[in-house]
Amino acid sequence: KHIRSSKQRLSIKEILPIALLSTTNVALFYFGLTRTTNNASATIYASVPLITAILAQHTLKEIVSGKKIAGIILGFIGVMTILVLPLFERGEAITGEIGGNLLIVIASFTWAFYTVGSRHLITNKGYSPLVITSISIFTSALVFAVFTLVFFPMDYISPLFVGNNLILILHLSLMVTVTTLLLYQWAIKHSSAATASLSNYLQPVFSILLGIVILSEPITGGFLIGSGGVFLGIFLATGTQLKQHLTKWYHRKK
Repeated sequence: KHIRSSKQRLSIKEILPIALLSTTNVALFYFGLTRTTNNASATIYASVPLITAILAQHTLKEIVSGKKIAGIILGFIGVMTILVLPLFERGEAITGEIGGNLLIVIASFTWAFYTVGSRHLITNKGYSPLVITSISIFTSALVFAVFTLVFFPMDYISPLFVGNNLILILHLSLMVTVTTLLLYQWAIKHSSAATASLSNYLQPVFSILLGIVILSEPITGGFLIGSGGVFLGIFLATGTQLKQHLTKWYHRKK
């Protein structure tokens, strides 16, 4: 493997296109949400692991075994059960608007390309997850800061940095953005692009779990079945790698 030494210069040209994919993903996703339903966007976005597995196999030549593909598909079915079954039970629509749905589809592809591109930078160019995360966040912050200053007046922005709003912004920036992206890059480095993308399946599971614990929302049969499918699919897709890591850790401890 190519390992980047401390004396090698950082090439912004190599990282910036990947960082811009992350920025584009966020922009498209939130613009898409304004034109479609939450249910439709969550359903479409659940396709990210499937897209990532296909891209990784064709661009990075990652070995995506039949067991991993089966796990990804099983996890996808589990997510669909969680998201779609309650809508049918309540008779709610899931389709959304075509324009918003198209933006979410493109956002899904940009995140898949970001994942595959990050894997390329880590394994083939020797960059660390911290470097990729830092440049991705800095790029997004710069682009959105310029966009905000141009399109939103200051009297609308200034209240965001007062009291509880400031606490919320700090939480969103430090925990939701920095910590999440850094852990995601770490997962890409220590597993694969396809494996790391499986974290998208866990988001609806833990969102509903938090609703059950914090908001006392009821536990449904569809949620239990879907969650079981998600966890079983992730275990099926990552079980071999997990076993290898545990074996190495055990031998190092001996």
